[in-house]
Amino acid sequence: MSAPAMSTMPECSVVRPRSNVIFDLLVAISSPRRQISPALLDQIDCHELLRQAEHHSLLPLLAHRLLQSSYGSLLPKDLCDHLRHQFQSNLRHSFGLLEEAKRILQTWRELGIEAMPYKGPALAEQLWGSFALRQCSDLDFLLRREDVDRAAQVLAEMGYRAEMPTPTWLGPALLRDASELQFRHSKSTLLLELQWAPAPRTLAVRYDENQLWRNRTTSTVAGMNVTAPSPEDLLGLLVIHGWKHNWSKLIWVADLATLIDRYQLDWDYIHQSAHKNCWQRILSLGLGMVRRIYELETAPVEGDSPIAALADHLKNNLQNAIDASYVEWHRDMLRARDSRRHQARQLANFIFTPGLAEYTSFEFPSWAVPAYRLIRVQRVISMLSAKAAE
Repeated sequence: MSAPAMSTMPECSVVRPRSNVIFDLLVAISSPRRQISPALLDQIDCHELLRQAEHHSLLPLLAHRLLQSSYGSLLPKDLCDHLRHQFQSNLRHSFGLLEEAKRILQTWRELGIEAMPYKGPALAEQLWGSFALRQCSDLDFLLRREDVDRAAQVLAEMGYRAEMPTPTWLGPALLRDASELQFRHSKSTLLLELQWAPAPRTLAVRYDENQLWRNRTTSTVAGMNVTAPSPEDLLGLLVIHGWKHNWSKLIWVADLATLIDRYQLDWDYIHQSAHKNCWQRILSLGLGMVRRIYELETAPVEGDSPIAALADHLKNNLQNAIDASYVEWHRDMLRARDSRRHQARQLANFIFTPGLAEYTSFEFPSWAVPAYRLIRVQRVISMLSAKAAE
């Protein structure tokens, strides 16, 4: 089951808009409170609008909000037809994802394996009110570390194969150093991720997984009751996810803004958790992005000038479609760590801690596991040399 492809772009004989007007429109359509100004639709470049909406994973929201409002009459017919086609295509794809998620969750449940559907259609229903309003390409599930092996065995019986197979004896090392395993269905080609942590050990981010499962709640996805993170723990997952991806997509900021706007959050709990696990500044960065882009004042204001400057920088990158280089991406992540000690730990972990790529690059005997560290160091040196030469 592959993600829906974009159809042929519509022909639009309109003037290219002034700087950032498309970004402003995308912010408006993904805002929990902001109204769409007709002035934003006056000079829309259809091709650029669709390109940016696709990049930011906002096509379903764009289609829904424009086509269900009176503003649709201000847009070219070709654009409306294209948006309608994209919405229906995403609807069919997301429905298929939900049906498969229900099948997998039910099978795991019968075997005593508890899982949280994470991101994708489940997040769309929780935050946006419908699985049809968020672009989803795969399925993500959060599991306890001790359940990953059994869940993977069940997936194999259901037609899924590991994207990067590893020997069974490497299981403990993978659970310690990685954060997810990827599987693909042999017939539908659907990609599925089993996750047990929000980030791999290479990024040196602590997250209290026991707390996540103790505080779990339930939600309804396509008529099925499923386990879900509490809103406060979901916020932590979202800010760490956005940080590790350099906040390079608007949908990630929009998800966070919608979560903050929708729930009465326990901010003391959130800040205590972030402080205890040393991602307070990562949290401040995510909240700073929400305030700068969506102008929500419900989140506590950060008092950290370097983080404020970093949020301004990342907002500018996002607004002007500036892609950070590999080195800049790591630099920005380091700037959001709580102290120099945590920066040093992240650098050390990044250089010396093997991940899934190393564990699947060569099959050593079990007694030679430390050799994977050497492969990691060699790979980091090669990556940095290649990126510096670009």
